[in-house]
Amino acid sequence: MKAKLIQQMQSYVAETSVGASALRNQGGSGLIETARTFLKNLDLSVIPTDQADFNEWLDKETVKLRNKFPNGARHFGAARKALNLFLRSAAYNVVLNRAHNLDKVLPLLEVPLDSYTAKHLKIHDPDLSMRGFKLKSVRRADYRKYQKAATALATRWKVHRVDLDVFFYREEVDAA
Repeated sequence: MKAKLIQQMQSYVAETSVGASALRNQGGSGLIETARTFLKNLDLSVIPTDQADFNEWLDKETVKLRNKFPNGARHFGAARKALNLFLRSAAYNVVLNRAHNLDKVLPLLEVPLDSYTAKHLKIHDPDLSMRGFKLKSVRRADYRKYQKAATALATRWKVHRVDLDVFFYREEVDAA
């Protein structure tokens, strides 16, 4: 029964963490259902706990998900955001966290990036470019710049960078 609960919980988290608004305007019919199906089947037991290995794993999973998206919707930014939303929710979920030791990956997780998060990161790092920010056009190199800024801010605030989204959600721009 416990294995069934863990699988059901992963399905639930996949359904609830990637809502319609998360991938709005990313193109392609069936995009959200494709992301959810992929996340329901993601093996959480193999997530690396070393930052370099985790980054490599996340890049590979991003490419896998992006390649499953419908034609015209195969955007790196959309795939990465879906993965990050799911991984954050999975790590915050007590059942999935305990089953897969996700506490170990919390410090590695990225803040889910969208124009809203990018705007808030720019407040704290004026060197970030916001000109015409669109999730569709975010490339891996751009993503890394925003995550670097998120890491610096999270270090100052003494939180995990994935947690920054929680502060930004309600316009809180200073956790101090």
